[in-house]
Amino acid sequence: MRKKDTLLKFNEFDNSKKSICFIASSGMSLRNFLLKSSLKSILKLQDKYNIVFITENNYIETYDQRINFLQIEYIENKLVLKISKFLNIISRLLFDKLNYTNTKKIQYKYDWLGNIYSRTFYKFKRFIPKSNFIFFILRKIDNHLIKLFSPEIKDLMKRINPFHVISLDPINKKEYAYLINSMDLCNTSAVIKSFDNITAKGYIPFVPNNIFVWNNLMVKEAFDAYGYFKPRIYAIGSPQYDHLNSDIELVKPESNQILYCTNSTDIYNDDHKNIAYIISFIEKFNFKLLIRVKQTDSIKRWQKYALLNNVSIYPNIIVDDDANKKCSDKNHQVSLVNQIKESFVVISSYSTIIFDSLALKTPCINLGYTYTHHKNGWDITKCEGFNHIKPLIELDCV
Repeated sequence: MRKKDTLLKFNEFDNSKKSICFIASSGMSLRNFLLKSSLKSILKLQDKYNIVFITENNYIETYDQRINFLQIEYIENKLVLKISKFLNIISRLLFDKLNYTNTKKIQYKYDWLGNIYSRTFYKFKRFIPKSNFIFFILRKIDNHLIKLFSPEIKDLMKRINPFHVISLDPINKKEYAYLINSMDLCNTSAVIKSFDNITAKGYIPFVPNNIFVWNNLMVKEAFDAYGYFKPRIYAIGSPQYDHLNSDIELVKPESNQILYCTNSTDIYNDDHKNIAYIISFIEKFNFKLLIRVKQTDSIKRWQKYALLNNVSIYPNIIVDDDANKKCSDKNHQVSLVNQIKESFVVISSYSTIIFDSLALKTPCINLGYTYTHHKNGWDITKCEGFNHIKPLIELDCV
């Protein structure tokens, strides 16, 4: 490997072996695959393959250094980036016309995204052609452009000698160049990391050979969105829950802790009111309240509660504002498991933390959208029409 390639931790690279290469441009993606349970399986593969993670330097501080890490590189040619960005905007307009989910109808009609793109799409959607062929041609042009102007990435992938390249966040265009430059070398795959990604965002710049999703509902969503490109689609569960293993009982008589997990204000705006209500009776009934602040939120907004009796905040220090870096820390997920186990109830609002709680046999309260918060003049309860939300609220029993 060249000197430039060793900016991160390069353990032992055996040129006689092929490699399994993971592209992880987001901290959450890296964390999900490098938790102890998953890492154990990955390390077993080292007998036969080099294991390489291409990621950001500041994401790897808490992880095992027995695997190879490389710094992710980006195309620097500004003209090429502008042309590619234009092609991706047009492609996404076509993609959203072809895959006009109920989520997107709500987002665009009420300007949920709040940007020029969403307003443009909603205003001109009737004039956008519903054509898989045009979409396919535009992607071909962009693919060739990116391959032509990313020779360093192409060279790196050849030297890594991949058996399989796996994009852990294929919707993120940072991983696009690595998939494109691997398509002629090996098998390529994409992992859909979130249960709302296909119906709420969905646009993948390059559809690889395989797509891995959480469940059979998402298999159908992926087939509807990407079937034209004929990928193989598999339901494999979600890697972020592989480490959950409960040996605790459903009732926790020894626990007096309420775990309250905040959400972002554009989704749920009543966290402060709910916390104030809980605080009004915690001393009388000898409860403890642990407020776990969402990684995309600012700790400063919650610091005032840290001075109250029986109330604590996690994280309890002012940390870096980079949400991806917060997510990448393995302690972020390990701490959640411990906090859930130590609590007799978990309170959250339409968060996947509800799944963690159920898996750990801990009762949970899943707060619905507030009636008191309006976004751009419309009632946020309309979000209950989102494709990924409806299965959660239309159940006979939870």
